[in-house]
Amino acid sequence: MFIFNILFSICLASFGGVVALRVPQQESIIWGHSHCDYCQHQLAWYQMLPIISYLCLHGRCAYCKQPIKPVIFLIEITGLIAGIEASHQQLVNPYVLIIFIITLAVCAITDWYYLAIWPVILLPSFISILFVASFTARDGWEWLFFNLTLLILYFCQRQKLGWGDLEILALMSLFLKLKITLEVIIIATSLIVIKIIFSKKRLVSLKVAIPLVPYLLIALLVRLAFI
Repeated sequence: MFIFNILFSICLASFGGVVALRVPQQESIIWGHSHCDYCQHQLAWYQMLPIISYLCLHGRCAYCKQPIKPVIFLIEITGLIAGIEASHQQLVNPYVLIIFIITLAVCAITDWYYLAIWPVILLPSFISILFVASFTARDGWEWLFFNLTLLILYFCQRQKLGWGDLEILALMSLFLKLKITLEVIIIATSLIVIKIIFSKKRLVSLKVAIPLVPYLLIALLVRLAFI
């Protein structure tokens, strides 16, 4: 099962990379063959093997030699990590965890490049989590209080917190419960503070919107490594 989990996660991540690149451009994620973004040459099956193809091609198109967008490779590596971590935990369903991490990775890419999250990307995680979520009365009240607090923060600091961030945190707190979600938030905000401190343009950074989801993704992977 360990090998299957990793293969499932990497393949899902590879598809997630396609989603992250095509949805913002309003391209179909189902129809159409994979192609080079520069020369539009259709890729052969052996040029689409997750992780392996990127390494064998040295990160460049086999036809025009232009660099392949590294986000595909990075999300596939994220899939590898997700498969390993999901297999070594017993808190939640490993396959739903993989789906959630890959969803978060896709949102991290769109948030990083466009400062936007497309709700359709969250649907697979939302549906999967609903099937496996188990709630006690206490969990329900904690989830409600947490998300009401986030909603108040959103309306008070609308330029600091996006609606998509709220949706992701609502899903995370529904799936992983409040304790782990709060720990992820603490790690993510700590990473952002460190980035600002060591940034050469830290004074400017305070006035520029910082994408939260990439840091939530890193924080979640770090937190899951210690489960």
